[in-house]
Amino acid sequence: MGGERGRGHTPKQKHDVPPPLRHGKAFRGGLTTGFLSIWLVEAQGWTVVQVGIMLGISSLLGIVASPLGGELASRYGEKPWFSGTLLGSYIFFALAFFVEGFWPFFILFVIHRFFGILGMPANMTLTARFSPPKQRGVGFALSSIPMNVAMPVAALVAAFIADAYGLYLIFMPTTAIYFIGLAIFHLGGQVEG
Repeated sequence: MGGERGRGHTPKQKHDVPPPLRHGKAFRGGLTTGFLSIWLVEAQGWTVVQVGIMLGISSLLGIVASPLGGELASRYGEKPWFSGTLLGSYIFFALAFFVEGFWPFFILFVIHRFFGILGMPANMTLTARFSPPKQRGVGFALSSIPMNVAMPVAALVAAFIADAYGLYLIFMPTTAIYFIGLAIFHLGGQVEG
């Protein structure tokens, strides 16, 4: 099998787990995308430049985190590594909304993103593993469809929450969705190989 070459064994595959967390992550992303920047500027007093720097640094972390995450996923196993990085990411995301001040939020959010990027190679490997070998492209294409539906629905839900209750409350259901999705993924079945 593709990711198992050179290990001296043929892996057994068990496809009990749905493609990794795409649905919950997409809905969560729709809740926070856009609204995080608005909340930081309007409610926390950040400048647009500060938000841009935080988001830019968060993206640049991929230069280090992505190859490191791939290496560590190969070493520790894709499912345990993915679960661990998601747990770290989600904890730091939640903590960021309970601190005050620019630097504490900035640091916690950047760490949240670092853990999220560390898990991306394992996520991609698991998605490939759940797809029939001759239809991997179709598997990746189909795994993105729920995201294309969930993101706009989540954005509408977030807009309603923001109008009715304020921007800050958008981030509480986001955190809940994170941890519920992680529990479902972790307890949902076995991935062997």
